[in-house]
Amino acid sequence: MTRNETGFAADAGLLASRVVLRHPFRMDAVHGPAAVLSALEDLRNTAGVETEEIEAFRSETAQALIWRTQDGWIEGCTLTLLAGPKIAEIRIMLRPVHELAGWRDRLRALAPQGEWDLAETVDRVPDYDPSEPVDPHFPFPVAENAVFNSPILRRKPRGAELVRTVIGHASAVYGHRNLGPVLGGGARRVSYWTGNVVGFPVEMAGMIDFDADGAMVSTTVFMQPMPVVELFRDLVGYRLKDILEDGYF
Repeated sequence: MTRNETGFAADAGLLASRVVLRHPFRMDAVHGPAAVLSALEDLRNTAGVETEEIEAFRSETAQALIWRTQDGWIEGCTLTLLAGPKIAEIRIMLRPVHELAGWRDRLRALAPQGEWDLAETVDRVPDYDPSEPVDPHFPFPVAENAVFNSPILRRKPRGAELVRTVIGHASAVYGHRNLGPVLGGGARRVSYWTGNVVGFPVEMAGMIDFDADGAMVSTTVFMQPMPVVELFRDLVGYRLKDILEDGYF
């Protein structure tokens, strides 16, 4: 695999006849081997810079490739869900959202078909009670020096209390999670899940690093599709406007 294929390559012979691509920039999915291969090629050709692997994770039912653009501005998680030996679904999740507009616009100009936007009438101010407690739903301790590499923030929240607070508010926005199995083990693991943002489906993956005591020291979250991620940013930003300093959004 060459560098500019990292994150966007698929063996045509391994694609199931009903394979689905959850597109990082579009609301609608791509169906069928030919359309999926074409969409992956378009993503690769419009990235604007080569990509390189960070780490790969595998199980019997899923594979996750964590990668970044060579300039370091964009990171991604390409998640492949398997049905036996065949690829049943591909999800490409990205971060951070504020670096993605150029790529999206190049791709949309090349292949404009599909659903690229949410309706302008979607309410971007949440129904939110600041007195309600928030829960990040961590099943493990958080180290005091923890760092959150967010898909929506320009700065990294640091410290256990702030990380728990920010992720707690994010969790409240995307609601109930449908969790997939954890990939990897030991000091670094990848988990993936789906949720919804005011009724719009969203896919997420998180790469988590642990210290020797089993406490989380960093988490990096990737999301898609971009129209919903932008809405998610607006809703989380409303909740955090009196918690985070200027510059995070």
